[in-house]
Amino acid sequence: MSSRDFSNDLFSINIEENAGCVVSAKVQANPLVTQKCHKEALKTVKKNVVLPGFRKGKAPDNIVESRYSTQMEQELRRLFLRASFEALSQMCDRKPLSPKAVRSSAIDTCNPVNGGSVSFLYEAFPVIPSLPWEQLSLPDPEPVKEISEEDLENGLKNVAYFFATKTPVTRPSQEGDFISLSLYVSKRGDENSTPVAIFENKYFKISEEDMTDSFKARFLNVSTGHRVEEEIGSEDIQSFLNGDLLTFTVNAVIEISSPEMDDEKARQLQAESLEDLKKKLRIQLENQAKEAQHQKRFSDAEDALAQLIDFDLPESLLQEREELLSREKLLNARLVKYCSDSELEEQKQALLEEAKADARKAVKLLFLTQKVFSEKGLSISREELQYMMDVCSRERFGGYPPKDISNEMIQELVLVARDRLTYRKAIEAISSEKKDLEVVPS
Repeated sequence: MSSRDFSNDLFSINIEENAGCVVSAKVQANPLVTQKCHKEALKTVKKNVVLPGFRKGKAPDNIVESRYSTQMEQELRRLFLRASFEALSQMCDRKPLSPKAVRSSAIDTCNPVNGGSVSFLYEAFPVIPSLPWEQLSLPDPEPVKEISEEDLENGLKNVAYFFATKTPVTRPSQEGDFISLSLYVSKRGDENSTPVAIFENKYFKISEEDMTDSFKARFLNVSTGHRVEEEIGSEDIQSFLNGDLLTFTVNAVIEISSPEMDDEKARQLQAESLEDLKKKLRIQLENQAKEAQHQKRFSDAEDALAQLIDFDLPESLLQEREELLSREKLLNARLVKYCSDSELEEQKQALLEEAKADARKAVKLLFLTQKVFSEKGLSISREELQYMMDVCSRERFGGYPPKDISNEMIQELVLVARDRLTYRKAIEAISSEKKDLEVVPS
């Protein structure tokens, strides 16, 4: 724990710093501050009262203070608390993460004549030391994957699905079929429990590439209408889903028959011939390979930056991200990888440790990328910001955002878009040549 002081003509602040970026602060204000707050409080209360013989807002100050002492006290304390928080945010180098990061605030004293004091307990922005760029360990870029004839043939098979005949069948499902599944969760034995859809009419291909072995075994050789009920033994999953019974329903078994690609079909896809389609497909696959290489380089840069330096992180952000990732990993294991309850229990500790490590990495990168963005002098253009806002808007509202979108929502979209661009640009700077990362310490 360390203690430090900050002061100006109006305020004096003492802070004590604790682990988890938790800071306790004592803000002392001189009488000029409380006098100003008292004057503003009086003005606010006067505007809202009407006394016999006086126009609204024109009653004498002493009468208003006498008759509306409770309202005056409440407004004075509100204004004084706000002024103290603003002083804390502006004067102290351990600023609160946000108003929501304040765990508690208490007005110890507040008097127009004698001044006042407020005690705060809050989470602050972390202190990040200078980044030791010379220690950055970033592997050399991997070569772009070459597109093989097998890759091209597999690509053509996927294109052929566009022309495939999709026939619902009554026979049991076979390897290579598609099945339409719905999954509901409910509370076993509860007559008032209404099943809740986890997904409906979702299509799965019965194959080793697209299904885990246990999931595939459940839905191979089953017919339309087949139902699988499965009790959830894991208390974690029960809590996440608010239920203990999973019900899978096979809505349809669909046989796929894909034709051989030829010149005629290629022309329907805006190609001159089958050979021309192959050339275009190769270009598409090469572009995908380049993007995969870029994503791998991006991921390597994230790892390198996260490992570059350690520092204390905000406790609540870390806990919030860890809880989110733990939930995702456990649900993914149970509902996507289709682990049994016993398999999930065996994997649980490893998954939770993985979530803890991933959470720490994510929160570290949140703050490190902001530091890199600042140190490197990076910038965001209006066009980039507008594009990213459009992306965020589509994610939030779909293709048609509401016409009466509020200013508050617009500000939220701006902040989210700016955060994403800041993160991306900082990581892309890391993924460039190491020699380009040398910066003058601020």
